[in-house]
Amino acid sequence: MLRFSILSLLALFLATFVPGHQSVVGSSNAHAQGIMTICIVQRGGREISRKPCTRSVEQNVGCSEGCKRVQRFRWPDGDVTVLANQEESFELNGVAVNNFKIDGSRWCFENPRTGNSFCYLDG
Repeated sequence: MLRFSILSLLALFLATFVPGHQSVVGSSNAHAQGIMTICIVQRGGREISRKPCTRSVEQNVGCSEGCKRVQRFRWPDGDVTVLANQEESFELNGVAVNNFKIDGSRWCFENPRTGNSFCYLDG
């Protein structure tokens, strides 16, 4: 007799019917590629760039120093923005983030070196 959990059925459905989706269910070092989102760069509240991008997520990275969640956002031109967090501490491209803001499905993180904020739409 076969038994499936709701999560495994959902993962199977997403992997089968959602283009570019790969499941992250059931892995302690999960990695997903191909989740499409919108990436935005803004400065002083004005958008500088807004483009579709691909988001990948890795859980439990670098656990010898404390586990991190790492998200990579690949822009259409091939550039990659890396957002890492450990609990409520965030890094954007290796730089500690001063401020972050969640506004509905829009997540924004300010890079203190450049003064720009990187945002993405979640969901």
